[in-house]
Parts: sequence; structure tokens; C-alpha cells
Amino acid sequence: MNFIMLKHGNKYSSEYVNILAYRLRLTTPDIDSIVCYTENRDGIVDYLGIDVRPLPVLDQPLWGWWYKPWIVAHHEAGDNIFVDLDMLITGDMSVFVHIDPLFDATFLSNRDIRMNSSIISWNQPLTKPWEELMNHIDYHINRPQPWGDQEIFEICQSRGEFTWAYHADEYVGWLGRQDRQELPASRITEQNRVIVCKGPRNPHENLRNPFVKKYWSR
Repeated sequence: MNFIMLKHGNKYSSEYVNILAYRLRLTTPDIDSIVCYTENRDGIVDYLGIDVRPLPVLDQPLWGWWYKPWIVAHHEAGDNIFVDLDMLITGDMSVFVHIDPLFDATFLSNRDIRMNSSIISWNQPLTKPWEELMNHIDYHINRPQPWGDQEIFEICQSRGEFTWAYHADEYVGWLGRQDRQELPASRITEQNRVIVCKGPRNPHENLRNPFVKKYWSR
């Protein structure tokens, strides 16, 4: 299994990369590699075995989530699992390997009609989302937020160029705005392997929450 992270700009510090890698090493025994794509490796520690790789140099620079389609298109074949940095890893992440041959990738379900790209799993490089972004880059990057990588994937799906399945809800907990207090959130269970931080997206700003205390550390 290859776990892939993206750190671009200053939204998340290098400590997010280090903590995620530490939690992966602690919980998931069959890891082949942990890769971080970034333009700035300062502060990323060596002892966790993180393979730090440069982001591409583009004629029209991108930022943040726009690099997700590039990663899906250019990372080598294998059991690849992309994970956002604002995650709390609570258990063995091998449950997120993409295994359904009828689909190109597996995403999170956002409990409504939309997918969520906080976790993306795939086996073979998938080029169509990146081609869509490059062919219509001015249109996509100038759309108002929250337009982003998820819309790129959805456009390709609507044209039959890209298909996905959903990861099982039981493995994913959600920490939202209403969970900012010290009490645990009712929608987080023992079955969860990962907690997605929505609401306060930055765990370092929500240290009073017991889940953040427990799982955002090394």
C-alpha cells in the first residue's frame, strides 16, 4: 500500500505531514511507502521514512486541491491511497484500498449526492481529470469557491470518462462544527479508521476535543 499526501502553501504545517505519517506507521502494518508531494520539505522529519517528492513546475501555477488530479494521473501504479492532511487516523487504513475492478477509483461518500476527495484510492494512473483541468484551466480556477478538484472528477464522471465507488461509511467518522466542545461526537464510533475534520478543518485549533488530543500527536 502506498499512502500519498499533498502539502502545498502554508495552510498546513509540516507537522501535519509528520503526524499523519506517524499514525500510519503506528496503525497500518503493510505500508510499502508514504509519499508527500510538496514544494517545501522544511520540517518534514526523516525518521518516519517519508518519500518527499516535488510538485510539478507549471506554466500557470496551481495551488492546494488543484494538484489532486495531477497526483491521481502521475503517481505510479499500485494500491494507492491519497489522504488529506486534516485527518485523524484511528485504526488500520488498509480498509481503504481500492478493490472494485468495475470502478476506476474509490472516494468518500459525503452522505449526500456528492463525493468527497479527502480520501482517494486507485490502482492505475487516471489521466482524464488532469486533462480536463489543463484543457479548461482558466474556467476552473476562476470559478467561485467551493469549486475545486471534486468538480473536476464529477465532470469526467458525467461524460463517462471516470467512475468511482464509495468507501464504507462505517470506517469514516466526521468531526464538524458542532463537535468543537470537549465531549466526543456521537457520529464517531469504534469502527472508524479515520476521522475527517470538517468545521474546524485544522486539528491544531481544536485541541480540546478528546479525539484531537488522542490522535493528533506523535
